[in-house]
Amino acid sequence: WVGTQAITSRRAGEGQERNAGATLTNSLLLAIIGSILATGIALLIAEPILFALYTDEVVAQTAVDYINLRFLGIGAMVCTFSYKSFFDGTGRTYMFMVAALVMNILNVVLNYIFIFGSPFLGLEQMGAPGAAIASVISAYMGLIILIVWSLKKSLRQKYQYYGSGRLSKNVLMEILRLSVPNGVATIVVMTGFEAFYWVVGRLNDAHALPGNPVIATANQVLVTVVMLTFMTALAFGSATA
Repeated sequence: WVGTQAITSRRAGEGQERNAGATLTNSLLLAIIGSILATGIALLIAEPILFALYTDEVVAQTAVDYINLRFLGIGAMVCTFSYKSFFDGTGRTYMFMVAALVMNILNVVLNYIFIFGSPFLGLEQMGAPGAAIASVISAYMGLIILIVWSLKKSLRQKYQYYGSGRLSKNVLMEILRLSVPNGVATIVVMTGFEAFYWVVGRLNDAHALPGNPVIATANQVLVTVVMLTFMTALAFGSATA
């Protein structure tokens, strides 16, 4: 998303609408290829990593059951960020705001239904896998909203991102050149998080009842609360970019 937003905003600022649209086309190609590779790698390495983090097999298996389903939403999230970056770069920040509101409200509702079940809908409790399915559905809903918006005739005519001959090796390489350093930085940060989760896993194994991820769950709740602060910092970073 970093490279997509930067290039889109430059071309839009220069009045080169068709070149701004070509940025989205090339970004989507990278997003599709990258998400397929990422999903495949993640499915291969997730289980051994999670069983290394948590020695309690019940806790580790619960995490595996959740995350293997959650990985099915990687493609939706990556493509969503391509669209978000393009629309943000052209000044249409409200588009992702609307998609994010719908996506998150739907996520809350579906999580409640799928985790705890619904006699009215004939759904049994699904627990952690239900939470993953709810999040995946919500992710694809957000992507669908942005795709539908992108099909608006005035936008298609102006930017021509779905036209033929839009792919460009130079644009692809420029997106990668700008995005890879940010991606590497993210990997470093996530590695730190992973190390912290390993420590939490050791605490959970030592002090919680077998099969009860109470400490690991409490940690995740705290991390989610802390997101209120570092998400603000990310917003300033996006504005600066």
